Amino acid sequence: MYGVEWCPWVRKARDWLDQHSIQYDWIIVPDRQSDRSEVIEISGQPEVPVIVVTSDDRQHIFLEETHPELSELLNILPEPLST
Repeated sequence: MYGVEWCPWVRKARDWLDQHSIQYDWIIVPDRQSDRSEVIEISGQPEVPVIVVTSDDRQHIFLEETHPELSELLNILPEPLST
């Protein structure tokens, strides 16, 4: 996962991964978006978080932890709907 320490969206994504006991590599990127060449190369844009999952020799790129395919790849059951 690529991110910066101060970003609330990155914190939310890290908390989600931690909550589901998903091990991940944490790669801190520069604060300035224009300096995030590795993030741009991987995801095509400078925003964080960027979550990278390798499955079946293919990289899957996610820009948020709520993407349904991310949960599917990580074998995480959907959250029950609250009533």
